[in-house]
This record gives sequence, C-alpha cells and structure tokens, in this order.
Amino acid sequence: MQTKRWILVLSSLYLSAAIAGCALPGNSQEAIAEISVTQVRQLAADKPGILAEQALFIDVRTPQEYAQDRIGESPLIPLAEIESGEGIEKIRQLAGDRLVILYCFSGVRSGIAQQILEQAGIETVSLEGGIQAWRKTIPATTEANLF
Repeated sequence: MQTKRWILVLSSLYLSAAIAGCALPGNSQEAIAEISVTQVRQLAADKPGILAEQALFIDVRTPQEYAQDRIGESPLIPLAEIESGEGIEKIRQLAGDRLVILYCFSGVRSGIAQQILEQAGIETVSLEGGIQAWRKTIPATTEANLF
C-alpha cells in the first residue's frame, strides 16, 4: 500500500513537471516535462529510499562525459541510441513501473530524449538544468544520502 501511495506521489510530481514544462529550442509547440533538483531533493527528504525504489535516473550524454561524472549508478543510454530506437527498448526494459528521470549536461539533450520517449509511449521527465544543476546543489560526496 505504501508503494502505491508513493507511485501516486511520483505521478503527481510527473504531472506538475509536465504542466510546468518548457519548449524545446526551435520548436515552440513541444513541451518538455521537467523535474527540478529541488523537487528531487524534497522527494528524497520526504521518503528516504524512494529514489532507489521508485525512480530510475538515465544519463543520455556521451560515454566520455559519463566516465567523468554521473548521478548515482545511473545507466548510460546516449541520445544517439535513443534516436536510433535501440535505446528506447533498453529504457523500456530497465524502467518497469519506475519514474524515469533523464539527464544530460544542461537539460537540452535530455529534453530531446524525453520527447522521443514520450512519442514511443514511455513516460519520463527531464532533470531541469542537467547534471550541471545537480552538482551545484548536490556534491558527489553527499549524493549517496539521497539513494
């Protein structure tokens, strides 16, 4: 019962992120569903362990960027793989019922990935500001406390 309640919390977070979405550069018709670092931190503070249990962070950057830094143990599925369709199936398999939070360096590539995945029927949100915003708020040394 607790799990279902938190799935509802995550779903409402997704909806509020979708409502507050922003447009892709050069495409004012399409909105990106985003979640802020503040929202993620609040969720983790309200329910310790919820991120590890109910959320899946996916890095859509390049392997070189991933090797330098990543959020937790997030898998790497580069935007190019998502665009080719191969990454879509990987994400489908990994996600299950979890909320998928996509990130890149600043939020642009994860926003593109979010829209591709939405068209494929996979609900995701993009981390607003990407790993750059994440690291300004959450240093790697304290990140484990969130998961």
